[in-house]
Amino acid sequence: MVLDACRSRSLRPDRVRDGPEAGGAEGAAVPTPAPETGLDLERAIARLPERARLAFVLHDVEGYRHREIAAMTGTAEGTWKSQLHRARRLLREALER
Repeated sequence: MVLDACRSRSLRPDRVRDGPEAGGAEGAAVPTPAPETGLDLERAIARLPERARLAFVLHDVEGYRHREIAAMTGTAEGTWKSQLHRARRLLREALER
């Protein structure tokens, strides 16, 4: 499956942007979340329905665009837009509890 292929590859370095060239202010302090927040997020992601989780991981974590995900999976681009919207809504609800 697509998720297995993504797991076997490392994070795409061309998608990772850091520092002032990424549009951030130079020297701006980024607040570090508490360790338990990361665990809550990981648990919430793990509880997402499979396709919503796949959309979230591929788009928001790995940095793929909707059209790239659609091409990899052979499905419509709108499918992944709606799945990403669903994933974000479910994550927001889970983290608000």
